[in-house]
Amino acid sequence: MLSRYGGEEFAIITPETAAESAQAVADKLRRIVESWHFPGVVRPVTVSAGVAEFPIQGNTRDELVKSADEALYAAKQSGRNRVVAAQSLRRAF
Repeated sequence: MLSRYGGEEFAIITPETAAESAQAVADKLRRIVESWHFPGVVRPVTVSAGVAEFPIQGNTRDELVKSADEALYAAKQSGRNRVVAAQSLRRAF
């Protein structure tokens, strides 16, 4: 399922998909967009993505989105046009 999350951000939900497979899907999408010629757009279009897996990176919707968002910003900070997997949640007991 694909939806616009806000501004230039989109969410892709891949039920029953392990993080590694979701990361491969995101990277394939990234490569397709990078090589696509968008008429009237003079600069290259790229994709930065963050991938998070339920329940490893979040037990709730908000935790999962936060994990994916943190991974997205890590992708942007490390040079853009890449896919970064979220880290596992660290819980204090």
